[in-house]
Amino acid sequence: MTAVTVKALESKSFDEPDEKRRPPKTQVDVVTLGDTTLARMTFEPGWRWSETVKTVVHTDSCQVNHLAFARRGP
Repeated sequence: MTAVTVKALESKSFDEPDEKRRPPKTQVDVVTLGDTTLARMTFEPGWRWSETVKTVVHTDSCQVNHLAFARRGP
């Protein structure tokens, strides 16, 4: 096991994100903490990659690695 040293703590709220992205049927709120970017994504019923995000990024799939968890909501 590798030891991890925490040098600083930061906190931010998704209620006041650094950036808001609003592709069709999608809400993305982005906050940055140090070298890490975090996003809260909300997808409306009927959301499809091919009809929403693909129209913005122009690729057949997402080109970024993600670590995610999903919550069915409200």
